[in-house]
Amino acid sequence: MLLLRHVRRCRPRVLWVRWGGTRAPQTSNQAPDDSDPLNAVFSEIDSCDTSVHAEKLEPPKIVVASSAPATPSNSTSSVSDTKVRLEEAKHKRLQRQLKDATEELDALLNESRRMTAAESSNKYLPAKAAKTFLSSAELIQEKSPQEFVASKSSKAELEHLPVLRHSGCSAVVTLVGVVTEPPTSVTVDLPGVGEATNCVEFAVRYDVPFFQAQTSMGIAVRTVGASLCTFAKEGVGVGDVVHILGHLVPLTEPNSKGHLCCVYVLPAGGNVSVVLLKTAS
Repeated sequence: MLLLRHVRRCRPRVLWVRWGGTRAPQTSNQAPDDSDPLNAVFSEIDSCDTSVHAEKLEPPKIVVASSAPATPSNSTSSVSDTKVRLEEAKHKRLQRQLKDATEELDALLNESRRMTAAESSNKYLPAKAAKTFLSSAELIQEKSPQEFVASKSSKAELEHLPVLRHSGCSAVVTLVGVVTEPPTSVTVDLPGVGEATNCVEFAVRYDVPFFQAQTSMGIAVRTVGASLCTFAKEGVGVGDVVHILGHLVPLTEPNSKGHLCCVYVLPAGGNVSVVLLKTAS
């Protein structure tokens, strides 16, 4: 069947003559004899070109990547991949630059904080406290409101329990704050003292630590006695950090700065000390 199919596809071109096992093409001037079917078949076979052309086996070509794409589809995909890679590299570079800038900013801020703290600490120097260890004679000479002379009935009163005559006494306070007003001389009437007493008054601002929000308070401070007044005038200035130990007394009328309370620093038990002295800038 395969032979017949092959024979049908062939077209007669030339006649082959067999001479002792060899064939040579010969042009036929006579029509083939159609009486013998085998002759017709062989004639058709001989007229066919049955030579086999060997195909050259070529090794597979290795595709080398080049700048110019081979096909439009490859070109489109390669361009898209290149854009994606460029965007990723750009994104990474921007992230790295942002990180470097953030670290540099943090370093600059920390350096600025350290410089500010150093400058702030350089403005203050340790200072000494006022001398308050005075003798009884010095206290009397400075017109201290306390009574240091024992009364005649004191011995009899000590033999029995003291009687509570009033519900309360002056509150002893200690505070640390910044001086906001310079010391000035004022004249006040102290209870228990017959004549007016000269005092030195200045204002102090301090923070209340136990409030949730930071609260700043202002209060007046008055020193009593020659030693404390001299120290306040000569050793206390605006911006100094001072430690006050005295008695808290409400004012009957607000002073010129609007303060309603005052801390009296008395020669007996009171003290004013400059913790940090502000230097001149």
